[in-house]
Amino acid sequence: MKKLCLFLAFIILLSSVSMAFSVRDFLTNFKDYYSRISGADIAQFNPNVCSQGSVRCNEGNECGSSPCVMQCQNNAWVEYQYCAQSCSNGQCVNNQINQMQFQVCTQGQLTCNTCNGSPCVMQCQNNAWVEYQYCAQSCSNGQCVNNQINQIQFQVCTPIPEDNQINQQCSDQTLYNQCSINKPYFCSNGNLIENCNTCGCPTGKECQNNQCIIKREEPYDPGGREDEKEGNEKLLNIPPRISPIEEKTLKISQEIKFDVSAIDQNNDPLVYSFDNNERRIITELVECSISESTARCKGLKEGREMIKIIVSDKINNAEKIVIINILKELPLLKKGVAAGIGNTAPVADAGSDIIGIPGQKIILDASKSYDYEGFLSVPDTYQWYKEEVLLGSGKNLEKIFNTGSHKIRLIVTDSEGLTDEDEINVIIKEKLTCKNTKTPYYPEDTLCNSKWPVKEGDEFKINSLTEGSCSLFEVCSEEIDSTIEDSIDCCSDKSMNNPGKTASCNFAKENSNTFRNCQAIYLIKSLGKEATYMEGYFDAEMCCKGVTSLCPKESYLYSAQPLPEWLVGRGLKCSNNPENNPEGLWRSDTNHQLNEIALSDTPAHVSLSKEHIGSGTCVDYSVAATTLLRKIGFSKEDVMTVEASNHAYNLIRFDLDRKYTLFDMTGNNEGLKPGKVPQGYEYCQNIINCYNDNGKIDCPGNKNIIGCENVKENIGRKTGVVGNRIKNSLISLFEKIKAEVLR
Repeated sequence: MKKLCLFLAFIILLSSVSMAFSVRDFLTNFKDYYSRISGADIAQFNPNVCSQGSVRCNEGNECGSSPCVMQCQNNAWVEYQYCAQSCSNGQCVNNQINQMQFQVCTQGQLTCNTCNGSPCVMQCQNNAWVEYQYCAQSCSNGQCVNNQINQIQFQVCTPIPEDNQINQQCSDQTLYNQCSINKPYFCSNGNLIENCNTCGCPTGKECQNNQCIIKREEPYDPGGREDEKEGNEKLLNIPPRISPIEEKTLKISQEIKFDVSAIDQNNDPLVYSFDNNERRIITELVECSISESTARCKGLKEGREMIKIIVSDKINNAEKIVIINILKELPLLKKGVAAGIGNTAPVADAGSDIIGIPGQKIILDASKSYDYEGFLSVPDTYQWYKEEVLLGSGKNLEKIFNTGSHKIRLIVTDSEGLTDEDEINVIIKEKLTCKNTKTPYYPEDTLCNSKWPVKEGDEFKINSLTEGSCSLFEVCSEEIDSTIEDSIDCCSDKSMNNPGKTASCNFAKENSNTFRNCQAIYLIKSLGKEATYMEGYFDAEMCCKGVTSLCPKESYLYSAQPLPEWLVGRGLKCSNNPENNPEGLWRSDTNHQLNEIALSDTPAHVSLSKEHIGSGTCVDYSVAATTLLRKIGFSKEDVMTVEASNHAYNLIRFDLDRKYTLFDMTGNNEGLKPGKVPQGYEYCQNIINCYNDNGKIDCPGNKNIIGCENVKENIGRKTGVVGNRIKNSLISLFEKIKAEVLR
């Protein structure tokens, strides 16, 4: 049938006077025909679409109908610059240079020059000559000679030079395997990827974990040898840190108790005192004492007092001011009036109904409760009851309930004795999802019932093929549950067992307004500089695959190197070579020699445990974060892994937030900035796809992401993927017809 169709096509080609009699004309006619039926504009089939470097304003639906400048690159019009107001004569009007000023050059004009001793192309941008492209050989008439395209003859194929090396280029005309003049980009197989390890960073930025970040001042290094520490303890010591302490309110003769949370990264024992260097202080207004990390204060006289608390590791001190408001004793007839201000009852909020499974720790959370006057500092402010039985006190209370429905009542009492109540239902039932594992921590809206290895969920590919999303985002795995329980301990004010966890916990409690938000921030921060559950960047994954731009040394290519110290001698395998270079796959937790690490996207439990890998690349960090956040109950619409063209990171919509927060913890990056977008990468512009355990999901628009509201979305996010499929399908069909006709 195929031969018959080709024969008929050949007869039609020969018999029709309207059809072309050469390969060139036939292909051109094919392009014209497709354009008529599809509306497609395929610039690469037209040998004379535009002149390299020329600019014009957009037309029709280009740039989504927003004003922009289009530039000719590789004989095709591409989006070059979005305009805030309008475009005129190939320039954004609001960016135009006053024409009365001296005109150095014409916008978009190209010329040749010498840049750092090498031939290069200079382009006119905003009435100034800037470096545009470095030339491998020479420059002539504003173009690199070895890169020129014959604008007259239609080129069906590219001649191979004598050295068999084709001068292939990326979109900015950077040659393959060379650095672009736009640091830190590197041309790898036709794609511009960030690689500051090889190409460096722009001025004002530095390279960390192969990402350019804002340059920070270097920490002071006192130098010297380890055996010369004596006498330099103060220089080498890291001072303790005290978490902020909220303002306190009490009445005359009333006593309150509060905790002073402090950590020391050197693990030195801490001593607590007041600014009189004593553990007891009496002022005109209050009497306070401190024992270990617990402080007690009693009101003596009406007023506002500031007490300084000092925490010392016996080398350095840390200080924190506590503000205490003392109210006068009120007559019974004026009950509800404090310090001349009318008092109102607090507002109790026990949160939403909770659904759990037998044996699961249920967290009762009163953190949404509030008092307009701030009088919620008495010891028994929050009390939880089941029927008439007191379950316990505290803003957060952890309990295990039997199967069935339980009505729980919260009573909130302010320091004036006014109260409010709220009720929730705690429903304990058998699992409907994650039914094949014992984990009590899982999302109810998941498609998963089992843990790795399983082919449940969507098949997709980021680096390596994922046959089931449930095997990558392991929301049903019990192996990750200890990490979830760490987050519960943190937000329940239990002591953490190491300084790294304590630091992440303090940050979480300072920057959260609900229990689950506290858990989320703890889990995210623990992947940052504290490196609690994942450590460093797993370079060996890239080296094994032969990714030159992301491998620290050429000698490591196609090998399982470099490995972090905890993985040395563990049998991690790399069988790749330049001729046989597939993506890797994790096959066994018990026999590491069965696993291939080349560019493999590993299950979350593997990335989160040093018994397996305990490290990862950007995809692994992002998958681990998504998995943990889904396991603490964030919905499938609220947490996702983001795929960019050369990176991966996360989006989360915290409780009580209308918009998403973007974060990136790759390689222990400090990539969570509440209310902001982290620096060092064009996060908002580069979002393409989003995933979680339910497979590929819809990404939110930039207008719904904090810090991205005014950033133009990646066109590929809306139409680029579909467009590329159409374009690639067309090219494939075109090439097949061309090959058959030429044959």
